[in-house]
Amino acid sequence: MREKLSTVGFPFPQTVSDSVIHLVGVGIEDRVGKSYFFDNSGRNIDCYLFQYTLDGSGILEIGGEPHVLSAGKAFFTYIPGDTKYYCNPEDTHWEFIFVFFSGKSMMPYYEKVSGKFGQIFELDRSSPPVRRAFEMHKDAENGLIDTPFSSASAAFDFVCKLCAEADSATYYSPLTKKAVGLISDNFHRAVGISDVADALGVSASHLSRSFAADTGASPIEYLTKVRVNHALRLLVSTEDSVDAIARACGFDNGNYFCKVFKKYTGTTPTSYRKLRKL
Repeated sequence: MREKLSTVGFPFPQTVSDSVIHLVGVGIEDRVGKSYFFDNSGRNIDCYLFQYTLDGSGILEIGGEPHVLSAGKAFFTYIPGDTKYYCNPEDTHWEFIFVFFSGKSMMPYYEKVSGKFGQIFELDRSSPPVRRAFEMHKDAENGLIDTPFSSASAAFDFVCKLCAEADSATYYSPLTKKAVGLISDNFHRAVGISDVADALGVSASHLSRSFAADTGASPIEYLTKVRVNHALRLLVSTEDSVDAIARACGFDNGNYFCKVFKKYTGTTPTSYRKLRKL
């Protein structure tokens, strides 16, 4: 399915001096031809750019060496720097999602990611940072990122997910990575760990042992956390009933959802919604 193309910028005045992070823009674009070309060595800005290829391909030059960015590949770079990025002249187009941000305290996070991944790396489309980028784009279009604080919170959450992905990449087994992707894609359905194990062609016990060894949590604990985290977002960004949110997050009913939610957050869904909307 083709993504909706749009770019949203955030020209908010900084309300806190030397803020940790400032979201500059987020967007989904489809570029064609030579007009889309950036030489970062000559750009007089102090920013970080994450760009993930959805379709087609682009080129990132690092120190004059070109690297093809096909679907599933991302780059994360600091600007200014000895890099250039542009459409691949051997392809028809370059469709991508990007997050553009600045911040005087962001360099250690950038160094953490680039130290593990380099400036170019592959990510599953269902990986937490890519999913968060899509969520940010949707929220921006719907006017939910409307203050310097909400924009900073969204951007910092994205950066933290990218750092966590860099950490997990060093020790997650291929089986666990596939399981994480399946859980992330299907958490809203009434699925269990046996369903995930069947899809991967292994026993549930084998999957549980491998998953716990890699993540420190059982698959069902991970699935529950994914569901609760999605519920947190829906409680703030929608007016849907608690029962509707429970179903949207894969819970059988609202009562069970409330019990699980309170166990993980220490409060009820209704109380959380009221507190966040004060």
